[in-house]
Amino acid sequence: TMDMTQIPFQTGYFDTVFCLYDSVNYLLDMSSLDRYFSETSRVLQVKGLLIFDIVTEVNSLSYFHETLDYEEFTQGDLVRESFYDENNSMQYTKFIYYRHQEANRYIKLEEEHKQRIWTQDEIKQSLTRSGYEILAQYDGFGFESPTKETERIHWVLRKMG
Repeated sequence: TMDMTQIPFQTGYFDTVFCLYDSVNYLLDMSSLDRYFSETSRVLQVKGLLIFDIVTEVNSLSYFHETLDYEEFTQGDLVRESFYDENNSMQYTKFIYYRHQEANRYIKLEEEHKQRIWTQDEIKQSLTRSGYEILAQYDGFGFESPTKETERIHWVLRKMG
């Protein structure tokens, strides 16, 4: 496991950094977001690229607001409870996995996730403090620009000299 705000590589080591699948949403406050952009900038070469994504409030309200999901698998069962706190822009998800043992015996495993749902403006504010140029923003997994209905935004940035 690596701390995204303390990247253990030397300055200028990479020409591209990828950070995908909601990882940036796990940075819960602006100071952590600022440190993340500062660290990725540090480990990038001049004109290096940072590519990352975030999920939006639309995604949280559509799929994670007061939801309870259940799935059966060969090795066990999974329960996912989710809640989106609109006032604090925080998404909470709890996974409970019941892994089958022998006859009618299970091992229960739990995992809790907390994600900050950043706005585009908040991301842009942090980026201006980190020396990045925004090259593109994409809606979901395509190449269209984000709209107010976008569930996931992919960002492509270039480190400025």
